[in-house]
Amino acid sequence: MSLATAAAEMPVPPAQDEDVIGTTTEPQGGDASFEGSLKDDVHSFVCVDVKSKRTANKFKPGEMRDQAVFLLAVKGDESKGNLAWYTSFSLHEKSKLPDTYKAFGLAVPAAGTPLRKSEFIGKAVRGFTKNEPSKDGTKTFPRIKSLLGA
Repeated sequence: MSLATAAAEMPVPPAQDEDVIGTTTEPQGGDASFEGSLKDDVHSFVCVDVKSKRTANKFKPGEMRDQAVFLLAVKGDESKGNLAWYTSFSLHEKSKLPDTYKAFGLAVPAAGTPLRKSEFIGKAVRGFTKNEPSKDGTKTFPRIKSLLGA
């Protein structure tokens, strides 16, 4: 078989879908732009974006992992910027992804299902925020500690 024939018989990868940012898997900072303050309390948010980010794996030093980053704006006060909610793409019981789907009122998908931004952008969700100090201890920032259904 010639090289040209072999190349012609290779499967063509599917077209890129800009809406898909990752795919759920079997069990196995710096994005927030919020300016202002929030009380330690439950707040209403709206999802303004979802993206994928490769970060150091804090559970397996020396390895990298992909995370979904949900950018959430305070509902009615979107001009203050966004807070970030991070989760793995895993459906493992310890992952935040299954509870994230539930908080947005969505069914938890089967493994291998694409995670689509359009499922989340524009949807409301409530989240419990807590103010935590920066790593150097000089500032305090609101952090989303858990998501609740809208």
